[in-house]
Amino acid sequence: MKLKFLQILLILFAIKSYGQVNIVGMTDEKEFRQNKKFVLTFIIQINGDDYIQESPIKLPDFSKFEELGSASEQNTIVDQRTGYRVNQIVYQYVLQPKQSGKLKIGSALVQVNGKMYKSESFDIFVKEEVRKSETNSVANNQNDVYLNLEIKDKEVYQYQPTVAVLRIYSKDYDQFRKVNNIHFSKQSDVEIEPINLTPQEIEPSESHANWLTQIVAIYSITPNESGKVELPSAIAHIKSNGNLTKIVGNKVNLNVKSLPENSTKNFKNAVGNYELTLQNTSKQNFYEIGKPIDITLKLSGIGNLNTVELPRLYPSKDYTFYKPKVSKNIQPKGQNFQGEIVVNYVVVPNRAGEITIKADHFSFFNDQKNEYIDKGETVLPLNILSAEQFAKTQTTIEKVNNYTNTVLEKVETPILKTSEFKVKEKSKIDWKIVLGNLVLVFGVIYGSLLYSRYRKSKKKRALHISRHHKSMGSVAETEAEIRKNKGIDFESNFNYFSILANEEKSDLFFKSFDDFHAELENAIQAGHQLSVEKWLEQKGQHDVLQELTQLKHQIEIEKFNPFKSKETLMELSVKITSVYQKIKQLN
Repeated sequence: MKLKFLQILLILFAIKSYGQVNIVGMTDEKEFRQNKKFVLTFIIQINGDDYIQESPIKLPDFSKFEELGSASEQNTIVDQRTGYRVNQIVYQYVLQPKQSGKLKIGSALVQVNGKMYKSESFDIFVKEEVRKSETNSVANNQNDVYLNLEIKDKEVYQYQPTVAVLRIYSKDYDQFRKVNNIHFSKQSDVEIEPINLTPQEIEPSESHANWLTQIVAIYSITPNESGKVELPSAIAHIKSNGNLTKIVGNKVNLNVKSLPENSTKNFKNAVGNYELTLQNTSKQNFYEIGKPIDITLKLSGIGNLNTVELPRLYPSKDYTFYKPKVSKNIQPKGQNFQGEIVVNYVVVPNRAGEITIKADHFSFFNDQKNEYIDKGETVLPLNILSAEQFAKTQTTIEKVNNYTNTVLEKVETPILKTSEFKVKEKSKIDWKIVLGNLVLVFGVIYGSLLYSRYRKSKKKRALHISRHHKSMGSVAETEAEIRKNKGIDFESNFNYFSILANEEKSDLFFKSFDDFHAELENAIQAGHQLSVEKWLEQKGQHDVLQELTQLKHQIEIEKFNPFKSKETLMELSVKITSVYQKIKQLN
């Protein structure tokens, strides 16, 4: 009867709206039980002879339902007086929800006269299936234990957190220590995160005479959807005499208010009151091209900081940045969270001149003012100089300091860390410190010269050995002789890189690569008087040359990254093996 009445209404509407196509989806109810079947109906009504249905109905996603059956019926009604025709097709589907919570019934589509028409989507609410073993109440049995989730503020906005306290009640003091494995089942429309999992003191219950109670956990509850949201019950186990007994907590519903529809374009899920800043920690006036700069993106305020979607830096050809390090300092305050999230980036400028570091647009909904606030685009201008320009901006003391630091970074020496020798420029120059730095520089230079002479003598001996071998005329024969005498153990180097990467010894990893490539460079130079790059180009190995160039560029960039990860080093080790294995196999 309901369906016939609906058909009559649609027919009357069709006569009133001549020449239209209507498609409607509906269910008899809006609330259902999980694992209980229901009927979903779609009605397509085409008014007039000029409209022709060109495609079968295209159904929405039924992945959250079990489809148990379907049927369809077509009716045609003609007005005898005017000859006006109305075609009506009814599709019905028997569905069974697979999960609880608020579920969306999407739009059904149909094509008529080259135009696609669709029904309006709508939500249904599915309650969790009731199991007798999971129902709990305060009984008179002395050994009864039950969980109770308490939420003070049950009316919140979408994405706005609220705080929930989980208590255990029992008449037996010993039962509290037997409760373990407390958890919530996963539910898509709500995020449940622990704030404090430390059990508090056991105390007499104020609401239940002769009962004891204990707060065992405090949680943050953040709904992702609006409407009536039923929270999943807390679940725990009681271990007694080697047996596990499951107990299930009470049901709690939240009334989640929808956010206003006039949201800003860049709004994601931030609810509260926030400030977003982008700054360079060193606070210099000038920076050198190709040198790393520490950039900090800070989001601070009060709201759903524990689940807010963070803004990110925009990629740009003007600069390169690495995977950031995120640190949080968040504390619960009332039903919200207060604190800050700091995202540390390492940015390397790619060109000289004025560049601008940009972060995503950020907007949030202020629940106190009931309005959206757009913070706009966060930018940080930087003045980048070439190496020559940057050198001119430095004082003599700064140049001595930088040179000292650079030398000490490159030469292995037992001298104390360079940070202990840094000189601060004062209004009056401390000549004792300057003299100490100069003595240190000359000492390091002298040691470097001795080491350089040792390396040169080693190269001369290798070159002397190679020259005593007879030239073989052809390029292939010469290369074979070079490989035979250069003494490069490729496989041992490859294994060594893998070990260093696995042990996360990044400094030794990059130094070993430089030594390895220098050794190969010397061998190719001895046999061909060419660099490795020119040698590959001469042999027409342009793909290998491009891979080698990209690999060396990536290694140079990663040297500056202070947040080197094991995964990055392992990836570089694999790339080194792949590229240099190809160079080894060239004939």
